[in-house]
Amino acid sequence: MSFIYEARITQFSKDLKKYKSASRNLGFSRLLLFVLIFVGVYVYWGQTIPIALFLFGGGVLFLRLVVLNGKADTEIQYLDALISINTNENKAIHGKYQNPDNGSEFTRSDHEYSHDFDLFGLRSFFSKFNRTVTVQGKSTLANWLTVPELVISDIVKKQEGVKELVKKLDWRQDFLANGMINQLSQKDQDKITHWHELESELRGVFIHKVTLTILPALTLLLLVGTILGYVSWVNFGWFLLVPLTFVGSQLKKVNHEYGIISNLVIKFEVLAKLTRKIETEEFDSELLKDWQAQLLASDSIKASQKLGQLKSLLGSFEQRSNMLVGIVLNAFLLWDLQLMQRMNQWKKENSLELGTWLDIIGKFDATISLANLSYNNNDFYYPEISNQEFEVFGKDMKHPMLETKKAVGNDFELKGQGSVNIITGANMAGKSTFLRTVGLNMVLGMMGAPVPVSNFKFSPMMIFSSMRTEDSLAEQTSFFYAELSRLARISDILKAGEKRFVILDEILKGTNSHDKARGSYAFVEKMIRYNMMGLIATHDLSLCVLANKHPDKIENKSFEVEFNKDELVFDYKLRNRVCQNMNASFLLKKMGIVDHY
Repeated sequence: MSFIYEARITQFSKDLKKYKSASRNLGFSRLLLFVLIFVGVYVYWGQTIPIALFLFGGGVLFLRLVVLNGKADTEIQYLDALISINTNENKAIHGKYQNPDNGSEFTRSDHEYSHDFDLFGLRSFFSKFNRTVTVQGKSTLANWLTVPELVISDIVKKQEGVKELVKKLDWRQDFLANGMINQLSQKDQDKITHWHELESELRGVFIHKVTLTILPALTLLLLVGTILGYVSWVNFGWFLLVPLTFVGSQLKKVNHEYGIISNLVIKFEVLAKLTRKIETEEFDSELLKDWQAQLLASDSIKASQKLGQLKSLLGSFEQRSNMLVGIVLNAFLLWDLQLMQRMNQWKKENSLELGTWLDIIGKFDATISLANLSYNNNDFYYPEISNQEFEVFGKDMKHPMLETKKAVGNDFELKGQGSVNIITGANMAGKSTFLRTVGLNMVLGMMGAPVPVSNFKFSPMMIFSSMRTEDSLAEQTSFFYAELSRLARISDILKAGEKRFVILDEILKGTNSHDKARGSYAFVEKMIRYNMMGLIATHDLSLCVLANKHPDKIENKSFEVEFNKDELVFDYKLRNRVCQNMNASFLLKKMGIVDHY
């Protein structure tokens, strides 16, 4: 895929050079035209018709150049965004890209598995595959990672949606590029949400709609009368205090709402563009077509049109920031109150749908990230979703964050209610990585995404892990107590009859070896009675005797280390037996920490 991204970078760079040149030429043309208009007025000073022609014709042409310059600058921003997108993807292909928007705000040490699987934060899975350009999209993607989909039909629909977007490279990058320009921040999103949920403080004024119609009409009528000489300019000036006073009586309330929605004009333009991209594209998959249909309101007016209407209203409202213009418009048209009425009418008609539109934009944005993951890794496999009570089967399974050409894959199968694998092995042999490989591939599978395996079939199931417990000074909890709390949660969940795929790495790490062995044995025994399904990694070989006691439930697996002269050799392959070699003492001596063992 690298050559595709490189070709696109080359083409977009050529286009960018062309538009930058056009922008410079248009800027020079505007300056030249301004000079010509000035010279023309100077030369023909005192001649009304030539000066009028210079001012009118030159003014129209000048405005046209301004519009063309604006379009060129917009295209420059768009091409810059496309070049950035393809440059980052080219880096990602070679494992050299981490998104700085790494989702650290979603980090939760108490989540059932996200902290253990390194889903969020620096050098996390999220930082590797997140490509979202909207706040809602990022939130949706994080939610899909932390709240797995368990309904088989919905997972299959999502798979089909992802597969369809994989083929739409141009559309995906067009969506992302438009979203990157004037990107909405969390603050912008909060302002939009707050505004559309806010009940207008001017509702009492709008009951007297007749005032908003009659008063401007009367003002304009008096202006005509004044021009024709029927009303004096002094009397007309005194009359203008009436509409200005009327608007001024509501100024505090108007300013309050304006403060919320100010500077959102360009943001709604971005939302309108993104919805238009969705509305105008042809989709075949059921899920994408369903999402697209939700952008059509009950009155068949598209969401992009309604967002465009609101953007225009907000743009008009921004005119009040020019004091002189604001005074004139309010004096003659009750501008602030007219616009407030129209905006609140828009809100009344569309406030419930606005949340839906943002949600749909977020879903497409999040799905693009999944499609991009698949596009960059065309050897990834879309899992088959099993309808069995419990089943996990994978061939050549690899961790999604490892470079697939270098990573060692493992075959793995676990089937039947209450099935558990106890995995032993030396330090650094691959136990923890394997646990995360199984767990993260299941999470991705439930999102509808492909995974780095040659074959994968699994039953959708909630996951609970205990791999990386931490102490907390703020909460005055020790490492050992934190781990016990985690294990207690697992016990309570299973005791209540809820199904979980449980992943445990070295139970009771915070106590002495004898106590640890007894406690771990007792805990696993109890969990077996509750039909626990999952994986347990341990250095404690005494746990492996449980396979003899529960041969129908427990199976021993291991990762081995070989000693080759003065070196350790790891093959990272899963074996169907108890671990034979450990390496802690060997490493202590090799690193000079001890003299002998």
